[in-house]
Amino acid sequence: MVKNILLDKEGISLTADVDTGVHTLRLGRGPNVINPGMVHLLTQAISKIEAAPHPKALVVTGTGKFFSNGLDLKFLQSSNDDEKAKMIVSFWEFLARLLVLDCRTVAAINGHVSEMRETHIVVDFLDLDPVSFFPKPD
Repeated sequence: MVKNILLDKEGISLTADVDTGVHTLRLGRGPNVINPGMVHLLTQAISKIEAAPHPKALVVTGTGKFFSNGLDLKFLQSSNDDEKAKMIVSFWEFLARLLVLDCRTVAAINGHVSEMRETHIVVDFLDLDPVSFFPKPD
């Protein structure tokens, strides 16, 4: 099994198995909070997956205790309304691109999930670790 590293930056990695075409997007930024930096890296990763040849598939998973611990409260407290809106729109654009991605997608939820709980509606398959905490929407 030969893996190509397509992205490995600031805790986000994207690898591709050359033999199978399975891409793995690992979220490894601690609590994986949603902020402009995270959204920028996710956008870079999905661009690489979109450009990849077929056959392909995508598995999205976290590392450690969190799949995602939600919105970055520090960013929200320190940013103005325009910055907040831009980040939220960019995140939803990422989710929309994931929804229409031209391959099968799997979210392998490894731990606590908060804001990224929306991921389950934009992937083809969802695999929850038995210890995952998946809160219900308000």
